[in-house]
Amino acid sequence: MIVKSLTWCSITVVTVLAAALLSATPVSAHSDDSNQNTQSQNQKNDSDNGKNSKIKDPAINVETGACVFLGDNEGTIGIDVANSNDFKLTYKVTVDGKEKPVTVASHGTEYIAFTGLAIGGYTVDVTGPHDTKASGNATIKQCHEHELPTVSIDACGCVNTGNHDGHLGLTISNTNDYAVTYTVRIGGHSKDVFVDPHSTGTVSFDHLVAGSYDINVSGDDCTHLCLHTTVEQCPAQIQPGQGAGTPTPTSTPISTPAVTPVTPAASAVVQAPIAQPAVLPNTSATELPTPATIVAKIQAPKTSSTASLVLVAIGLPMIAAAAVLRRQQLVSKAE
Repeated sequence: MIVKSLTWCSITVVTVLAAALLSATPVSAHSDDSNQNTQSQNQKNDSDNGKNSKIKDPAINVETGACVFLGDNEGTIGIDVANSNDFKLTYKVTVDGKEKPVTVASHGTEYIAFTGLAIGGYTVDVTGPHDTKASGNATIKQCHEHELPTVSIDACGCVNTGNHDGHLGLTISNTNDYAVTYTVRIGGHSKDVFVDPHSTGTVSFDHLVAGSYDINVSGDDCTHLCLHTTVEQCPAQIQPGQGAGTPTPTSTPISTPAVTPVTPAASAVVQAPIAQPAVLPNTSATELPTPATIVAKIQAPKTSSTASLVLVAIGLPMIAAAAVLRRQQLVSKAE
């Protein structure tokens, strides 16, 4: 009985062990490949986040570089790829049969460029997980002969001596079929201005002193232009109390001759010469000869003045009265 019991026990143990071995998962020799598959699945799960919501397509912006001359393969197409999803995604960008991958972070944007392209039109295709995609078009234009820009200069106002408030404004017209970046240099300073085809751009320079300036305008299309201009100096300001220019001639006022006051001490006495009495004839006649005429010579004053005229007017009657008195005296003596 004991032997029989041991036999059944042994059979039971063996059966249990065999069942355990059969139910165990076999170990694969390619465990590393399994790990890689697991990681890939995890990445896929990352892209499948929010599987209850639709994954949004990428947004792209396509730009072309400068024009290309016929026969050259120097064109460039640049693409901005934007991901508006809440997780990062990897996209494939294809241009002219060339494919490049680009990984874009959540709500981020990445730039990718294709170079060495010839003149012509191109289609840009961007594809992502779960059939997300976007497409666009680009054209690389042919360059023509370089044309010099047209530049107009505006020198506003004038500058006072010693000041640094001069201003020069430039308007640059690009007549080419392609965009050009122009570099403008004035007095050791330089500024860049980007001008689209058949468009204009402006650039200005401030804090300049009065004087002459050389202006150099050079484009990235190997064009060059040299100009010359002047910042004017303001006229000198008139200070208070100073005259400006030639004075206006005025007529000289005619001065009235001053009248010299006449005083008795300084009055000149005009004496008339008295004629000598005529010799009386020795006769008994009662009639007296006519006395000689008394002539008074009045010398005109060298300077005419009111005082002299007054003196003459007073002196004449006095002289006449003296002559009459003298005549009477002579007649009295003769009698």
